[in-house]
Amino acid sequence: MNKEKEKLRKKIRASLADCSPLLLDCESMEIAERMIFSPEFKNAKTIMAFLSMPGEVNTSYIIKHAFAAGKRVLVPKVNWKKQTMKAVELKSLDHPLETVKLGLKEPLDAETVKVGEIDLIIVPGLAFDEKLNRLGRGGGFYDRYLSKENCKAVKCGIAFELQVTTNIPTTENDRSIDLLVTENRIIR
Repeated sequence: MNKEKEKLRKKIRASLADCSPLLLDCESMEIAERMIFSPEFKNAKTIMAFLSMPGEVNTSYIIKHAFAAGKRVLVPKVNWKKQTMKAVELKSLDHPLETVKLGLKEPLDAETVKVGEIDLIIVPGLAFDEKLNRLGRGGGFYDRYLSKENCKAVKCGIAFELQVTTNIPTTENDRSIDLLVTENRIIR
């Protein structure tokens, strides 16, 4: 199973590396537009998004719109020693950030928010399938976070169409999502 997952991660990373940053940014805007007009986004008062890295869907467009719509915006903060993740409030796109392991950005001095307060969680992934399975980077942070018993949020993956594959190998620890938004479609 792990060899299958690593092979798929390597394939998707190579495909993303072959894309021009301009193309990925244009497709990110299309994904953001689909996302912000979805009922799941419109109905959410508190959303958790991730601060994107190069090669990922640029979440700044979604986050800007969320702030403009008066939504509460949260982002993940990782405890590497405990292998856990929590949601912390992002006050604005100008909120001071620090770069931590693997180039991830996290807010400095941010307030923790309980998982039960979140209406929509925008989930990253290297690959997704049409059955709404997700392949992350291998750390299991989102799988553990999404499996918390108080987590009632809609789980939404965002990805470029090239990240959608026919089948993601899964184990009992993998958490699926409720919908997937790409530049071409929404899969529910």
